[in-house]
Order: sequence, then structure tokens, then C-alpha cells
Amino acid sequence: SLLSLKPRRAFRTQMPRIVACLLFPGFELLDVAAPLELLGAVGQETLQFRYVTTTGGENVHSSLMEASGSGQGGPRLQADFEMAPDGAIRPLGGGRNEDAIRPNVLFVPGGVGTRRLVSGDDEQGVLSWIADCVQHCEIVFSVCTGSWVLARAGVLDGLEATSNKAVLRLGQPQRDRPQVMWQASAR
Repeated sequence: SLLSLKPRRAFRTQMPRIVACLLFPGFELLDVAAPLELLGAVGQETLQFRYVTTTGGENVHSSLMEASGSGQGGPRLQADFEMAPDGAIRPLGGGRNEDAIRPNVLFVPGGVGTRRLVSGDDEQGVLSWIADCVQHCEIVFSVCTGSWVLARAGVLDGLEATSNKAVLRLGQPQRDRPQVMWQASAR
């Protein structure tokens, strides 16, 4: 689902736009690849993608790795940025806070790894980073259970949202964040 959280100035005023794609262990590879493939058609002069790690490591394993239990090999993406204070991102591996940039767009994919993000105590600061990042973004969007992560960060309160239908049937997001108007039949 695509969300524009607040009215903003026209999207075309400053190019290129930085799209921060949040990668966490157990992300769904298809949830990342399909939207970014479509968005990539607009060209790098319009959008630049930054893969942001939640773990501090550059190789982030997809949900296929999690399901196999192998913990090595298999599909993974290499992150090039990490979370920085106040919702910004900085280059991975020695990037200083002074090098941090604010993304214009935040993208949170789904996957089995979202369950860890929504069930923990936010020890890595991912949810608080999302809440800070959203304050500066023009567009925020998610795929599948990525919306549950956005909800848990408190950025969907009072808004309509949908998620993975099996997860919604179990009522997990609704119990976790009743402030969100969850739509079980929306796409």
C-alpha cells in the first residue's frame, strides 16, 4: 500500500529523490524486487535507491534463508546505508553523522522477519528510527506485513491500512495496534 502521510510540496521540485528501502533479516525478496523494479523505470535522475540495514552488517538475508534455516548462502541483498539519528541514513561502515542524509521516500517490505520487529522491545531502535524518518519523508509505502511494522512504529494511527490477509485473519496487527483502521479486504 502507498501512503502519503501529509500533504507536501510537489514531488518534482527536487531531484533525485532518495528512496530508503529498509532491509532486516527475514525480509521477503519479492516484496523488495517487484516495487523497486517498477520504480526503477523512472530512472536514476529521478529516484536513487538506498538499501538501509537494521543490523549494521552489509549482507542481509531474505526470508528464504530464514525458512531454510541454513543461515548461509542463498538470496541476500547488500546494504549500502545504515540508520542514523533523527531518521536519517548514512553510508555503511564508518559513515559519520555529518554524512547522514534524509530520504524523501521510505519503503518497508514484508517477510517473516517483520514478526521480530513488531514483537520485540525495539532494542535496535528500528521502530523509533522509522517514526523519526517518516517525519521527514514525502512518501512512505510498504508491501505486505511491512504495514504492520509501520503501524507498530505508530505512524499509521488513525489511517486505513491493510496487510497480509492471513496475518489479518489471525488478528495480530489489529490487537497489536488497534489505533489503525485495518482493512481486511483491501489490496
